Amino acid sequence: MLSKKILFVVFFIIRIQCEALNYSFVIRSVVGDPDGYSRPVIIVYDAKNAIPKWDRQRPFPAPLIRARNGEILEIQFTNMLRDQSTSIHFHGLHMLNNPWMDGVEMITQCPIHIGETFTYRFNLTQSGTFWYHSHSHQQYADGLIGPIIIDPKLGEQDPILERYPYDNDSDYSIMLQEWYHESWQDIMTGYQSFFNSSKNYKPRYPWPPTSLLINGRGRFDCHTTDCNVVNTLGKCNETIQCLPLRASYFSECQPMAHDLDEFHCHNGKYVRLRLINAASSAPLRFWIDQHPLLLVARDSLPIEPYEKSYIAIPAGQRLDVIVRCNQNINYKYNMYVSLLENVVAGMSPNNWMNALLIYPNSTVISPPQLSPESNFTDDVLFEYKHLKPLNGENDTSLPAVKRLIYIFDILHSSSEVDTLEEWQINGRTFISPSHAPLLQSIYFDKNATVALPTPTIGHLGNSYETYIEYLEYGKVYEVLLVSNDAQPHSFHLHGYVVNFTTVGTLATLTSDHYDECNEYRFDMTTVKYDRMLPPYDQVGSILSVGDSFTIPSKGYVVFRFKANNPGPWLFHCHMEWHISPGLALVFSIGHQNGQSYHNLISNPPVKEFFLCGDTKQRWSNFYSSKGALSSSMSAILLGALISVDCFFYM
Repeated sequence: MLSKKILFVVFFIIRIQCEALNYSFVIRSVVGDPDGYSRPVIIVYDAKNAIPKWDRQRPFPAPLIRARNGEILEIQFTNMLRDQSTSIHFHGLHMLNNPWMDGVEMITQCPIHIGETFTYRFNLTQSGTFWYHSHSHQQYADGLIGPIIIDPKLGEQDPILERYPYDNDSDYSIMLQEWYHESWQDIMTGYQSFFNSSKNYKPRYPWPPTSLLINGRGRFDCHTTDCNVVNTLGKCNETIQCLPLRASYFSECQPMAHDLDEFHCHNGKYVRLRLINAASSAPLRFWIDQHPLLLVARDSLPIEPYEKSYIAIPAGQRLDVIVRCNQNINYKYNMYVSLLENVVAGMSPNNWMNALLIYPNSTVISPPQLSPESNFTDDVLFEYKHLKPLNGENDTSLPAVKRLIYIFDILHSSSEVDTLEEWQINGRTFISPSHAPLLQSIYFDKNATVALPTPTIGHLGNSYETYIEYLEYGKVYEVLLVSNDAQPHSFHLHGYVVNFTTVGTLATLTSDHYDECNEYRFDMTTVKYDRMLPPYDQVGSILSVGDSFTIPSKGYVVFRFKANNPGPWLFHCHMEWHISPGLALVFSIGHQNGQSYHNLISNPPVKEFFLCGDTKQRWSNFYSSKGALSSSMSAILLGALISVDCFFYM
């Protein structure tokens, strides 16, 4: 009898220790009007409501997910999109030793098909600002995005809150994005279709956006555009691409459909803004009139405070800023987001959106001193020059065992058998595994061949394949990423933060120059990088640390990281329209010499985990080969494993 009581107490304690913080969501498409123009959008709402309930005036971003470092987070997503599979990636969260939860369709998991529910369950090992978004197709451009805040462990203090005390109601997450009036399917079809696929059809780039949004709200003046008439020339005598703007199929456009958002600023206190660039392609500029921005964190990591009147944020990056509430309390002040000039070939329209920073009892808006029409000078290398790790912590990077060089560029075509453009890295255009998720294939078969499609050579000489770089677990690697393209690109590495050690542009590589209209294209592949860069096998200085970053036009970025988080981790351009045309690769950490990830990562969940393709039978064989245990012994072992798992991460 005594032993039974002890067993009951043990399992009761285990249950308490391992209780997960649970969220349950439904994903579906509805008609929404973020900028007053009605079109299909993707929403996320609480599955616990018997009747679907969401903010009709703000269909997205998705609900905030908030938890503490050290907790277990369990999030269920039910796909009710009708015609699309999906998957959810938690941007910036490392999923330490648990790549099953990274949320990349056909890399770490099977797609969540229509009507299916997938449960993401993982331990939180980081603190700061993150976000979640679809990693299937280009769905997040239609609104499948949401913020995440992970507070420090219970009993620990937030270093930013300690230094700049702010009230609970002065802690805001702000998601910035550009917005189009066509769905992602139509945009990608127009971009990736063939010339003359219909009479006189010419493929279109997904640019420029129609409007900009702050936390899902924007404004549009409801004009329409006839692209047969408009033909505006930019300063380089190029035609600014026209995207047709038409009347909405769903309802009449409303130019002032939504009030401006208001963010409260208490006189003499601080406000924390967690800025997230959730744009599908563009870096965005942000500022608050007459209120300098004190940058205090980059990609969830505290940095040395740096003050600036306006900042540019690459797609995917998070910047935490502190705002001092020390201006005239009788006024409201404009908070702006705008496009940067000349981030792509051709001119960018003067596109901007605003919200309001308000003081208690303020009634009128202050005349702007820095308006969207002002002259701005954006330094593409700003993040490397000024976003330094806090207090110089880890200001040197360990020597690397190898330098990995990746040169990417664009492939243009105007033939009737090729798309307008594709992207390649070292001559390889990335395509996803087709037969099974890469992680499942490597885990069960000890190799990736079951999952991978057969490489094929395209008309332009590029190889269509799943580009995988196999890295040894525990080693330090240096990555040199080189852009042979004339526009800046935002990149993101899953599962890691990296140490940036060197960055440069064409002017630092050669005495040759090209004009601002890119009349002369210098071939970045001809540079002798090993002669130019510091040795990779020596200690290096750290410029900045992060997981999302900009590589300048005709430039390069060098970073190092220790390969200590096993699994297949996607490394890709975060300009959403460039992923499916091939601008990506996978770092497979810990899978070498016939090994799988068995001794390095947690086993896949036995329940509620999707299998697809050729791994289904292997899953069954994997677990049946372990042999049957008695029900009582199985329960005891399972309880012990759960307890160890929770304590390991806590």
